[in-house]
Amino acid sequence: FVTSNESFLMKYRNFNTNPTGENTTSCVNATMIEMNETSDYVLHHVTYLNTTSGETKAFNKSYYVISSECYTTRNVLYGTVAGFNTSELYPFAFADSNCAVIRKDSWSNETFKACELWVFESALEEELSCCHFVFDLLCTRGYKQKTYDPKLCKPKDIEVNVGATESTTITNSNTR
Repeated sequence: FVTSNESFLMKYRNFNTNPTGENTTSCVNATMIEMNETSDYVLHHVTYLNTTSGETKAFNKSYYVISSECYTTRNVLYGTVAGFNTSELYPFAFADSNCAVIRKDSWSNETFKACELWVFESALEEELSCCHFVFDLLCTRGYKQKTYDPKLCKPKDIEVNVGATESTTITNSNTR
């Protein structure tokens, strides 16, 4: 799933990173920018919209795809954000050709398993019944934070400034 050249988006998760409980994160998108199949390494460029400030934030996150204890299948992402000395484990609960349910160990504890549902951009309008079912079965605790809103996260209109000589100017004309 994570080695695809196609971008994928977080559709929802069962936890909130904002201490006030507000949903301030939307349009989370990950795009692979580098892969090394020999070392099972991938690098993603991740962007998200901070709905409070209206700013799109970005960072690079690297992953090694590893196996869980007692497994031979590589079913866990070992992720690190560039410039930080912290790492996280993301075990896959389920993945198919359109979507994946990924656990986030850093937000989990004995009684709660934090999860995210990720979807390939091309599958946003597809029936994702297996992913929804697995998420609801393994992750739901009565709370789903929607992180993808088609109106807010629609593809940006791109204008090219034809008067630019050295470089092309691209502006975001997405209005809120």
